[in-house]
Amino acid sequence: MNCPYCGKPASQTQCLHCGQDTKAPRRVCRSCKKMTPQNVDHCIQCDRPIKSDLPWKIVIIIAMFFLAFALSFLVAIFR
Repeated sequence: MNCPYCGKPASQTQCLHCGQDTKAPRRVCRSCKKMTPQNVDHCIQCDRPIKSDLPWKIVIIIAMFFLAFALSFLVAIFR
């Protein structure tokens, strides 16, 4: 089995070369497009900061809530 992070031979649970847990949750770095562990704040390959998608998702959810509220209010007025 090869390590999903460095591509070198790895055991079932830990890479012998980079020392990463091969079973840990991972994601793709937006900068270098390589795998990096999900629980780190910098890419292990290119060392760029990994930003969370959560802030813009919260804004979208709040905007959708207000839109639904406004639509229900308008429907109630014009009935």
